[in-house]
Amino acid sequence: MGTFVAGLAAVNLLSNQNRGVYGVFFAAFVVGTTFPHNLVYLPYQVFAVGLPVEERLEHIGYATATGMVFSSFGAVAVVLAAIVTAPETTLSVTLALTITAVPTVGLSAAQDNLRRMLHVRERHWSAAAMSLTQLVTVGASILVMLVLDVPVVWMPFGSLLVANVASSMLGVIVSGGLGSWDVPDALHWRVLVERGRWLLGQAIVLPGATFVAAVVITAIAGAVAIGYGEAARLVGQPVLVLSTGLSAVLGPRVMAAAIGRDAARGLRLIIRHALLVLGTGGAYLFVAGWDVAWNPMARLVPAAYAVAGLAAVSIVAAVASALVFLRVEELMGAHREVDLVKVSIGASLVAVLVAFSAPWTEAFAFPLSLLAMSATRYLGYRYYRHRFYHDSSVTQPLSG
Repeated sequence: MGTFVAGLAAVNLLSNQNRGVYGVFFAAFVVGTTFPHNLVYLPYQVFAVGLPVEERLEHIGYATATGMVFSSFGAVAVVLAAIVTAPETTLSVTLALTITAVPTVGLSAAQDNLRRMLHVRERHWSAAAMSLTQLVTVGASILVMLVLDVPVVWMPFGSLLVANVASSMLGVIVSGGLGSWDVPDALHWRVLVERGRWLLGQAIVLPGATFVAAVVITAIAGAVAIGYGEAARLVGQPVLVLSTGLSAVLGPRVMAAAIGRDAARGLRLIIRHALLVLGTGGAYLFVAGWDVAWNPMARLVPAAYAVAGLAAVSIVAAVASALVFLRVEELMGAHREVDLVKVSIGASLVAVLVAFSAPWTEAFAFPLSLLAMSATRYLGYRYYRHRFYHDSSVTQPLSG
């Protein structure tokens, strides 16, 4: 929700042109966070799930420090965004977004891992306190910058930067410190990176395709079109916020089910998650899909409703994206990283191809690209899940 509030400030306070530039930078920001997240943090989380609950935070400091080192690779994506969007805006806007986005890449990934590890440790209320701290700090930072008359372009990533620092400090305190730096061989950075390289491959392709799609749409339909698409994407964000929270709790359990080859338990968790996402997503679509009297988002993000139906399509795309969250977690627990890469490559190609429809679909090209990506991923993950449990049944009966 902190990211959502920062995005609200961006889409409401930036000009139509700069809103589109911010959208490209945000896509690059997401790409940047995938480097530490997948090379270090995800392999660490999978390792921790296999430990007794009380030992799961024992090496959080080492993992965080290692991840921060690898976050430097993510800065390359932000620099690319600056180069691509430079002709669309002024030098001051490019510098402000670059200066604030680069450090936020590393701090955001570290904060997210620390919060997720608190869930893995089954300290869910502590993780919630981190999220609340981030949300409050983002809002307070934006208000302070408005009072001080700071240029708007510094606010989105600048507020997130401050909030991630505050939230991470709280996380270190509630987790009991940074733990032991005498790590087992399984957590050596070379081992983590070796395990994470396939996870990075599948993860970098997806936001990378979103970034490429945004660049294609910007080149074909202009920054204003991608700006409207970015505003509508923000309207769909609450669906992803809910799904992220659910997967933080259910994800480790799905991983454990895959590790134990328990197909029935894994499916029950996936269905539970899907029902919650579809139910709340459908209700949210009714409330926020169109510019009607009962829709508060129409007043919070008016730009999202400048193109009729764009917000509704973006909400549907967000629901589709949310439905694949636990399927990714399950295949990670099954150590089917190569299958994840295969699906990601196929889905990314589909997303970029749909982006080339921008001459006809204009602002709709962005959410349609994301929707096509998620639909392809869902089908691919479902196929490889069946393959995994079928192969497992040859040597081990399935539970349930």
